[in-house]
Amino acid sequence: MAAAGMDIHEARRRNALFDVNGLLVTSREDLAEFQKPFVQNYAPISTFVEAVKALKPTGIIGVSGIPKLFNRAVIETMAETNRRPIIFPYSNPTSRSECYVEKRRHIELALEQARYEAARARRQYDAVDPDNRLVAAELEQRWNACLLAVRAIEDERDAWRQTLKPP
Repeated sequence: MAAAGMDIHEARRRNALFDVNGLLVTSREDLAEFQKPFVQNYAPISTFVEAVKALKPTGIIGVSGIPKLFNRAVIETMAETNRRPIIFPYSNPTSRSECYVEKRRHIELALEQARYEAARARRQYDAVDPDNRLVAAELEQRWNACLLAVRAIEDERDAWRQTLKPP
């Protein structure tokens, strides 16, 4: 912003920083010298989701190395105030990332596949002649196994979502 001609103080005012102790605000006394130019004139905010609610940013950039900082509550809050929120979890290594995109995508794909298989099994079951009990029973077992697989993946997804909730 400053490189594009904006006053440096105005550019810094438009960028709020958050560290392990909360939002960088004027009342904090634990700031390092390099943090002081970026303080904001807000009341102290100690949780990231509260900072997002108060500041209503269009984007968040994660470089803190605090795992799971961009949890479900943060992402939902960003989505409430932005049609297309910008969320960049940049911390390395991935184990220190603010958001686990790969895990979420893996679960989504597995759930999509399991639901497809369950729907396919049901179509096959519905297409068989009910008088052909042997085939119908086998297809019903396959359908039930697919439904159990869907439920297991949904349980895995729900358990993973619980790990994203703030402590």
